[in-house]
Amino acid sequence: LVTVMQVLDVTVTNVALPHIQGALSAGVDEVSWVLTFYLAANAIVLPATGWLAGVLGRKRFFLACTVVFTLASMLCGIAPNIETLLLARMLQGLGGGPLMPLSQAIMWEIFPLRQRGMAMAAWGVGIASVEEIPGGVRVTSQMTVEIEGQDKPALVAEIIGQQYA
Repeated sequence: LVTVMQVLDVTVTNVALPHIQGALSAGVDEVSWVLTFYLAANAIVLPATGWLAGVLGRKRFFLACTVVFTLASMLCGIAPNIETLLLARMLQGLGGGPLMPLSQAIMWEIFPLRQRGMAMAAWGVGIASVEEIPGGVRVTSQMTVEIEGQDKPALVAEIIGQQYA
């Protein structure tokens, strides 16, 4: 589920840039760094993911990344200025980068050989379905995200259901 949130985060941020710009009184050049900080941090941590998973253990590292990503997401939501938001996005990228390869590695590890193909296909369908949210994603003037045409608990249930269908 956290991998789904990481994928959704990138989509929502792209949609929210004009609102972020207005809410934080930032210029276009400043608000574009919101995406850049996340992607740069993500690109930095991604190559080290295998090594860090070997040193810390896959599940322990996955949990640590989940905590960092979640706390950084919370910090993004309460950021009072663009500088705080950029720091939070950097932390979010550091925590979010390893989530996708780690989730795949953990699934590969826990499923027996004959079920791995089906498990990875179900995982891929679940992740890909996030990009196809019925009704789209909208950011309100209060900087909250509304997923049009879906209530959030039903969407989460739908995503989880698709992963195990």
